Amino acid sequence: MDHSASQTLAETEIRITLIRERFYRDSSQWTKMRECYHPNPLVTLIDISWYKGDAEGFILGSQKMANKGQLAMHTIQPVDIVVNGPKAFAQSVGTISTRFTREGLDYDLVSHCRLLSRLECVGVAEEMTGEGLESDSGSSSPSAESINEKRTSRDGKWKMLSLEIIYLQDNIIPVIPTAIAADGEILKSIAKNRKSYQLLSWVMQAKGYAINGQLPGVDRPETTRELLERNEEWVST
Repeated sequence: MDHSASQTLAETEIRITLIRERFYRDSSQWTKMRECYHPNPLVTLIDISWYKGDAEGFILGSQKMANKGQLAMHTIQPVDIVVNGPKAFAQSVGTISTRFTREGLDYDLVSHCRLLSRLECVGVAEEMTGEGLESDSGSSSPSAESINEKRTSRDGKWKMLSLEIIYLQDNIIPVIPTAIAADGEILKSIAKNRKSYQLLSWVMQAKGYAINGQLPGVDRPETTRELLERNEEWVST
């Protein structure tokens, strides 16, 4: 594999790892989230608004938040990825969105940020086992560039070492606009629906559609687990 193809493959794998880490957190897939990070927690660092420490503590804290119903949604778009042998540094843009209630009204907090992560290709042999080293016949040793290319093209897995955030701006948005919230009859109609798709149900009902109130949603975690497990079982058999 030439150097350009190796770099492109590494960037693709890194981008997938960063996106999956956020998705696994939001969907409470803690084992898969842990697999996105370096296997040695002592070399990891998470430094964000509510936590500073290693990856395992971060995942445990995230799990506790989810168990309390304190859910968040994250978007991430990796933009700039620098690969240097088995090391990489990635910069991404993204948002953090969480819902909260104050004085009986629901609001969405949305924070815009940049996410910075170091990664390492784990499982790559640190030694070249003599390949290309000067032999008795007098052949020359490999260049640093060729060694790095070999190290990035082997069967290693890119794992996150860090997650640090540069916060840009945030805003709070009412879930239900004031004009609608002022109408008591509308609020009663909305309140009859499931929390996880409450407003979608209300709008579609107003258009004349019958809504299934038994669909999977985070307000009924057992339904999301059953759906996920059913599909994972299907793909594994």
